[in-house]
Amino acid sequence: MARFEVIEKIGPDVKCRCTDPGLLLPRANLTFWRDGSIVRERNAMLPTISSKDWLDIDFGIAEGVDFIAVSFVKSAEVIRHLKSYIAARSRGSDMAVIAKIESIDSLKNLEEIIRASDGAMVARGDMGAQVPLEQVPSIQQKIVQLCSVSSSFSDKISEEICNSAAKMANGLGVDAVFVFTKTGHMASLLSRCRPDCPVFAFTTSTSVRRRLNLQWGLIPFRLAFSDDMESNLNRTFSLLKARGMIQSGDLVIALSDMLQSIQVMNVP
Repeated sequence: MARFEVIEKIGPDVKCRCTDPGLLLPRANLTFWRDGSIVRERNAMLPTISSKDWLDIDFGIAEGVDFIAVSFVKSAEVIRHLKSYIAARSRGSDMAVIAKIESIDSLKNLEEIIRASDGAMVARGDMGAQVPLEQVPSIQQKIVQLCSVSSSFSDKISEEICNSAAKMANGLGVDAVFVFTKTGHMASLLSRCRPDCPVFAFTTSTSVRRRLNLQWGLIPFRLAFSDDMESNLNRTFSLLKARGMIQSGDLVIALSDMLQSIQVMNVP
């Protein structure tokens, strides 16, 4: 980030002194301040997604990427438009769209942007150029809280199961938590709870397994599930024991978004 101080106005131009050197790139986000307040955003009229961005998006769709992150999102409409574009060009795709929250424009429409997105990134550097630095942590906390709001009754049930599992894990001092999930949603909810032990997430989907790497504290594996939960557990025990990640006698908690249940057991 570079800073300049205007020392002279010459017609429509200004003469500046660089007070904090840095590299300026095309489409750089320029913010103008006067007497401690923002007076104009240079990039306010630029499209959120440029023509080059659309080419990159097409490349990402063709390559089957897991996430597309959009910078300087101004409204939820940008996210919805991109999701529609992806759906039209890659039917059945579960590609996720992440909103980068890094400007005052984003904050004005924060709730609707987060509702439309699959996740949010807090760009504290760019945000700190537009709001007082001491406000950035509270803005970040608000974004995290909005992302954690459950939207449905089933979500609330899953959230309670994950909260209970995390409390049990910490209270009992278990060696690991196993979560069996088809969509990755329950693993994501458990990740928010920050249990003290390793969390192993098992899913049938390769794309879900890859996306779960973005979640805090999760160690994801792809595993073909059977209808018998006992069989699934025994297979995961064998897999993790072979890798030296658990051992016989370890105390583990297992939960599943298919059965909405919690089990506590020792590794055989």
